[in-house]
Amino acid sequence: MRYFHFPHIKGYTLCAAAVIGMLPAMNSYSASSTGFILTPAAMTLNQGGSAPALNHPSVPMNRTPLVPNNAQGDQLLMIPEPTQPISKDGAATTSTSKKPHYKDGEVLVLFRKGIATATANSALSAKAATVVKRFDQLTARTGQVFALVRGGKGVSSAQLMKTLSKDSRVQAASLNYGKRPTVVASDPLLPNDTFFQYQWSLNNTGQEGGALGADIKAPTAWTQHTDSKDVVIAVVDTGVDYEHSDLKNSMWVNPGEIADDGVDNDKNGYIDDIHGIDTGFGDSDPAAVFAHGTHVAGIIAAEGNNGKGVTGINWRGRIMAIQGFSSDGYMYDDAELAALQYILTMKNKGTNIVAVNASYGCYECENEVMAAAIEKLGDVDIAFVAAAGNEENDNDAYPSYPASYELPNVISVAATDPSDQLAWYSNYGATSVDLGAPGSSILSTYWLTTYIPQAGDVFFDDVELGTNGWFADAPWAITATTATNHVWTDSPAGDYSDDQFSVLVSPPINLAGQKIGSLSVGFKAKYELEYGYDFLDVFLINPVVWKVTTEQKRSGSKAWSDSPNGNYVNNANGGIISPTIDLSTAPFGSAMLNFYLKGRVETDYDKLWILCGNETQGFEDLGYIDFELGDWTPFQVPLPDTCLLDDAKIIFELTTDVGTTFDGYYLDDISVTVNGTTVFMDDMEGVNHWQTFGEQYSYQGYITGSSGGLWNNYSFPLFDKSLYTNDARIMFVFRADISVVDDGVYLDDIGVGQMTVEHDFYAWMSGTSMATPHVTGAVGFLASVFDEPMAARIERIVTTTDSIAPVDEGDSRTTASGRLNLAAAINSIPVNSALCVGNFDNDGDVDDADKTVFGAAFGSRIGQARYNVRADFDKDDDVDGSDLVTFRANYGRTNCPVSD
Repeated sequence: MRYFHFPHIKGYTLCAAAVIGMLPAMNSYSASSTGFILTPAAMTLNQGGSAPALNHPSVPMNRTPLVPNNAQGDQLLMIPEPTQPISKDGAATTSTSKKPHYKDGEVLVLFRKGIATATANSALSAKAATVVKRFDQLTARTGQVFALVRGGKGVSSAQLMKTLSKDSRVQAASLNYGKRPTVVASDPLLPNDTFFQYQWSLNNTGQEGGALGADIKAPTAWTQHTDSKDVVIAVVDTGVDYEHSDLKNSMWVNPGEIADDGVDNDKNGYIDDIHGIDTGFGDSDPAAVFAHGTHVAGIIAAEGNNGKGVTGINWRGRIMAIQGFSSDGYMYDDAELAALQYILTMKNKGTNIVAVNASYGCYECENEVMAAAIEKLGDVDIAFVAAAGNEENDNDAYPSYPASYELPNVISVAATDPSDQLAWYSNYGATSVDLGAPGSSILSTYWLTTYIPQAGDVFFDDVELGTNGWFADAPWAITATTATNHVWTDSPAGDYSDDQFSVLVSPPINLAGQKIGSLSVGFKAKYELEYGYDFLDVFLINPVVWKVTTEQKRSGSKAWSDSPNGNYVNNANGGIISPTIDLSTAPFGSAMLNFYLKGRVETDYDKLWILCGNETQGFEDLGYIDFELGDWTPFQVPLPDTCLLDDAKIIFELTTDVGTTFDGYYLDDISVTVNGTTVFMDDMEGVNHWQTFGEQYSYQGYITGSSGGLWNNYSFPLFDKSLYTNDARIMFVFRADISVVDDGVYLDDIGVGQMTVEHDFYAWMSGTSMATPHVTGAVGFLASVFDEPMAARIERIVTTTDSIAPVDEGDSRTTASGRLNLAAAINSIPVNSALCVGNFDNDGDVDDADKTVFGAAFGSRIGQARYNVRADFDKDDDVDGSDLVTFRANYGRTNCPVSD
């Protein structure tokens, strides 16, 4: 049954019997721990859509293009910008979901100032909340206890938050949300970097078909300054390729750590954190796991004027890399909180961090705990620059976080295109989005893994042995390209057909025991598809299995669970199929399916479908359940006459999307009656005769358009540890719409093997993710030139912008300010006002003599003999780490006015 397709005839109403305990059959009752009152009419289930067939994953909500490995010798790649959803009548559409993703059962909690850690621990224990992760350094720095906690088995985040919020000692309790990257006056000084000519965002000469001068005026700004080695910018993202030749000299190096000695030399909680840390996987190596962070870092500080590649806004800079994303593609709030804790810790140790780049976000995910931590960054003059998002939405009406936090250190950034207009995909907001910056078709550094399948790999199929264990959904078939070469094709008889949907699935691949993150999937493809409408989507799949467990039971000791010992998984279809039931003699309208159900799924998105029928006639869906059931609830479902067969079967099928997961449903005491007489009964206590089926779909990317008659090599890395099983499979899903058809797709040399990391690639990418680092880079650029409070620096950036042109008369999208102008920002600094702080001997230079004076005072407090008020730059009565940051920022300056 693993690849059996379930045809559907029509839908029927599925109702729950309104009987709990001694309640009359027609009375209302509570079906949820939330207290929501349901009536029989309210429990009539939605009939929209139909239960998806196994191996028919839904269309990905946000498609990601696959990029060929066979790049030209100049190592330039074109990463297509997000495909604008256009209907066939030419009208723009949008399908981006705003629903948040979070880890159910977990809560971030922040205790009020003055509540000791021991008291907080006691309070949590009293509420049966277990501390999953502590943030001791953040707690010590702020005087407030931060923690990630989990409730007991079956306790939802909502229930735990409600319990914690009743405690007067708790300041805030928030869900652990997941976020996604947001990928969509002298002569000018030009660098000699090879690809600078393509960097329109820095110097727009019309090279992208845009408006001359629609850029941030970087060459003019560079006449005054290019070297920003004295400031550090933290990039919280998907990691950075710190071995890239255009980035390796711009990486921050932890001065308190000795590389590879296995010791936490600076006592910050991380061993060998040389360039930063990884809070997504929990180690000290911020190496790239996806290209996004490397691209962002290059925009900020790719080495300039070095005769190769691209240049960053800062020719010389310092990037602190923090990899925060998990293998499922989300960065959860606890990982982001750990990243901010690290940044605050290193700031306190004297690292001159002036900005954080946050090119990620999510909707409906406001989190008071995260807002408090971001605000703490502002308290030590760290700007937090965040992407407004790529959903074409007004953030004034639909806030995207973290960009929409109303905090003085948060800068929200929209994306502009080469014509100085807001990019079609960019979010906007007259009050919530501060300014725009170039975000479309931005060339920067890129992290790339390559893999060419060959015989001897973990898995390899050159299609010369026939189907060889593959499942081929018609019309997929093997065809000959030459007398000795064969390939898979989705259209063996010529062009593919309108509205075609067909899948090709590999045999099981044993990845168990392989080093996680070491492998890639690869294949060769030649294709002719209608661009933007017909797609080959690529998935990896793993089995999903229901089990009879003792976790819950309505009677006896066992019940079915859709997710044994945990939450169910995202992007999955799975269920159970009953033994054969003879209903051939049942009178019409006499058969009834009865069962008890308890549990919870994500309402409106994850659904438990009920179907009946058989393999010959097909299965028709009777409806679905998607609401919370706090206790065992009886359901009675009339079976349609089309199910009155001599070999009828019942199917329970759970389908899930990409959002939040829960503990799922438990199912017990399943029976079928005919005129009240039981003809089938299973209480899950005896021999199990049910069949299980199911699989989880991990989306990897798509192909569309034309390969120009050439074979392209494609590969993608496997970082998700859940894929390293003994039953992993590769799935190719072809989808066509109802208009233009073409020759289709050909596939050959499909494999899984060891990947190779390529360090010196460059690529164009689009999105507010690319706009944001332009502003973050500007913050660092100005901080290196002129020492001023963070608030003044932010105001300088947002008040010196150029106007953003509307697309047409009907374009009402706007931001609070215009498009970033780096030259105007630096030119707004008053002449001779850039003070040399720390010039103790008043000679106009901050040199070694001043370093000796500061060193003598460092670590002292007011009242001590060595305390020097001139070294106490922040006037807080001690000479500490924050004063060291200020001195380091000024050390080496010459010929500038003197401060006292």
